[in-house]
Amino acid sequence: MGKLADNEQRKLRAAFYNNLAAGLILAGLLIPAMAFTQFGFDLGRWIKALGSGEAAISYDAMARGFIVGGSAAIAFLAARFFRAVAKAEIAKLED
Repeated sequence: MGKLADNEQRKLRAAFYNNLAAGLILAGLLIPAMAFTQFGFDLGRWIKALGSGEAAISYDAMARGFIVGGSAAIAFLAARFFRAVAKAEIAKLED
């Protein structure tokens, strides 16, 4: 193939990886927000409990929080990886 066709393929690959990264960031933001909403995470009640010295959060809720937070962190790391792959594809473009 010619240089022009190779450049177009690289641009398409870069756009694919960039869109994958954007989707992972969106998922990394929305899924934890929906999970906390579904599990009934009440930040105000939790802060009041911390201030009064009583048990603020159960172990079950804490485990769910770590799972949701961990999945968000993995999504952001994967997004960062795919964004780096997209940058590497763009760097291969020829004049």
